[in-house]
Amino acid sequence: MRKCSLNALVTLAFLTFALWPTMAFADGPLFGAPIDFAPGSSPRSVAIGDLNGDGKLDLTTANYNGDGVSVLLGNGDGTFGAKTDFATGYSPRSVAIADLNGDAKPDLTTANENLGTVSILLGTGHGTFGAKTDFIASGVMGTSIHAWSVAIGDLNGDEKPDLAVATGDWPTVSVLVNRLGSVPVIAAVHDVPNDQGERVFVTWRCPLDQPGQQVVTGYRIWRRVPALAVANATREDSSGESGLEASQSEPTFQQTSTVARDGSVSETFWEAVATLPSAQLVRYGYTAATTQDSMAGSNPYTAFFVQALTAEPFEFYSSAPDSGYSVDNLSPAQPAPFAASYGPDGVTLHWGANTEDDLRGYRLYRSTSPDFTPAPSNLLVAQPDTGFFDPSGSLAFAYKLSAIDVHGNESRFALVTHDGATGALASLLSAEVEGTVVRLRWLAAANPGLMATVYRRTSESAWTALGQVSADGTGIMAWNDAQVSLGQQYGYRLGIWDGASEVFLEAVS
Repeated sequence: MRKCSLNALVTLAFLTFALWPTMAFADGPLFGAPIDFAPGSSPRSVAIGDLNGDGKLDLTTANYNGDGVSVLLGNGDGTFGAKTDFATGYSPRSVAIADLNGDAKPDLTTANENLGTVSILLGTGHGTFGAKTDFIASGVMGTSIHAWSVAIGDLNGDEKPDLAVATGDWPTVSVLVNRLGSVPVIAAVHDVPNDQGERVFVTWRCPLDQPGQQVVTGYRIWRRVPALAVANATREDSSGESGLEASQSEPTFQQTSTVARDGSVSETFWEAVATLPSAQLVRYGYTAATTQDSMAGSNPYTAFFVQALTAEPFEFYSSAPDSGYSVDNLSPAQPAPFAASYGPDGVTLHWGANTEDDLRGYRLYRSTSPDFTPAPSNLLVAQPDTGFFDPSGSLAFAYKLSAIDVHGNESRFALVTHDGATGALASLLSAEVEGTVVRLRWLAAANPGLMATVYRRTSESAWTALGQVSADGTGIMAWNDAQVSLGQQYGYRLGIWDGASEVFLEAVS
């Protein structure tokens, strides 16, 4: 048998390698010439899938030096559009595609080498992705761990995709079991009623925190920091330190980033506002402070998200953000006392000062009829002072006064005429009995449209609300009580909310 020399073998191998790219099969070349598309910096891994639901395959790359992934949407002909970048953990080396949260939208997972973490980016179904959520990739603690590669599959037969991560420096593969349905879900962010604003109810539920389960140990509430506050806090002081970082003795802020299709990056800061224990309840709630109340010209929303905490310090589950706004529901009290001095040169008016913390000032209205309805057309002056001189005033004018707060809530009106002041919110005009019907009339001369609650009591029962009554255009409030019995004695009174308290008019029997 003839032997080949080593040189011949080397030459044969070289010729085979050199001829391989042009080797033809029955149907032509196996692959065409390469077409290059630009992803982010130093791509280390690529995954293929339909990321925007158009039936065309798209590309995503793990960009090692770019600390993110690039998404290139496919045209369906083997070409791809310009990249869109999304931030991940540091040094992503591997990327995989799968629906991780069961919403039928593809999500991205990266193995981040230098931090030993995996990043989850939940998809919108349109080829874009939300902010990352990081998870520790290995149970080996106390040393440096590197996450090199990630794969996705149902590893425990529960029909949920799990993660397998190769950790490189250690002879282990880490499995992260999917706890789909474990994240908290915010039910609502609602204004707290009948308060001075500045607060909302945040309510949520967590499927993982149920009777018999001992996974969730507590919850942390995060509130989005307004952009202006972030700009002021992060402005460098004379020492060169960031104000946000220097002012915090412990990490009460965290940051998320969102990358738009045009490549611009928007950063969001979140502030921890409360940490609460878990109690295996079906629903939880927390009254949280907002960053601004709803105003007459704007309706600012405050965003929150909830984290479910576990016994592992780096294992937690975050809800999607939700937002709401707070409203100052309470008007100032009616200014009192309100007095006027009618003189030959005009009318001098003065009144007692309100004590509300959010008071803006007072509005003084004028008309020739005491039954007039205050409106911008008869507004005489709006001011913070508690006195005013009307040089054109005369005996022909009646004046109404209100207090207003910074959120636009206006108080009930106080009335003054040359005959004197009407300080009461309303006064009883008549009470008549006709058979088994009691007919009552009150006058709210200064406040047409005033709403009040009618209360009744007997010798055997306490005050009970019968219903609400409103003043007509002339200020008259009428109530007929047909639910009475002969021989029984009844008492009636009105309850009117003035400021933060309900004011009761003198009872009539």
